[in-house]
Amino acid sequence: MKDNHYYRILFFLFLFFGTLSLGVGFAFFSNSLSIQSSANVMPNSSTFRVAFASSSLVDGTSIETGDIIPSRNVEGFSASPAVIDNTGEPTLKDISVSFTEPGQAASYTFYVANIGEFIAYLKSITFENVLSGNSFKVCTPGENTTPALVGDACQDIVVTIDVGSLGVQTGSVSNITNHSLPLGNTEKVILNIEYRSNGHRADGDFTVSFGDISLLYTSVDS
Repeated sequence: MKDNHYYRILFFLFLFFGTLSLGVGFAFFSNSLSIQSSANVMPNSSTFRVAFASSSLVDGTSIETGDIIPSRNVEGFSASPAVIDNTGEPTLKDISVSFTEPGQAASYTFYVANIGEFIAYLKSITFENVLSGNSFKVCTPGENTTPALVGDACQDIVVTIDVGSLGVQTGSVSNITNHSLPLGNTEKVILNIEYRSNGHRADGDFTVSFGDISLLYTSVDS
């Protein structure tokens, strides 16, 4: 009787630990890509890698990383090329637009490339706050510029982002499902910075700072 009781305990212990092991046998990877005045990408596994690219051409793990030349909807203002830097954390930096009046917009078109060994799933797009503040956008008046007028004009300068078929304007989207990026493929990203038509005007110069726009890709669509 004692032997039967002993073997019965061993059986249930093996059953318990065997069942437990089924829940920890799958690896999970993710990349969080950040787009801001600069944008950061932090791969956390050599086998799961989603990176920025300047073109849709992918050759194995090789991607093009030339400057991103912005397009402007009208003449009369400037927009600087953005730079992809993949020497450390891949970064899209030096985005800078100098508006002169409402109705102007600049667009940066680049790509997210899956150069890892897993299908990548876009899970969220998040507009983060500026410098640990409580707003994704901060406008600072220049010398002799009226702060109240800047506050009104600030509301009319917006950032929108399209990732593949998904478009987001000044807001966050979480729990995205069924948005996959196959191995060796790219998807187009369009970042648009706009001073809305018929927007408010300030009586002098002011600067606008935007927080990160984070794109989170994972290896599991859950």
